[in-house]
Amino acid sequence: MTTKAGTNITSKEGRDLCWKARDEYHACLDANEENNALCQDKFKVYETVCTPTWLKHFEAQRKQKRLLRRVTEEVELAVSTDKGRGSR
Repeated sequence: MTTKAGTNITSKEGRDLCWKARDEYHACLDANEENNALCQDKFKVYETVCTPTWLKHFEAQRKQKRLLRRVTEEVELAVSTDKGRGSR
């Protein structure tokens, strides 16, 4: 399996490049409140060094983790609010 950059994604070097690009892109999104426009340069590298199937997987995984984090925060807030009222 090769990427747009011609890197073999099944090699350690290829995987490391892909993971690094993914992490840098996601860090950019985190730092910029998910504003894709500010992270296009990082996305282009990510898209180039990762295969489309990996890209799709990583983005679905990120979406699931963000949803889980949001739901967890909402539940924790509801529980702490209920404790403040003296209810169980």
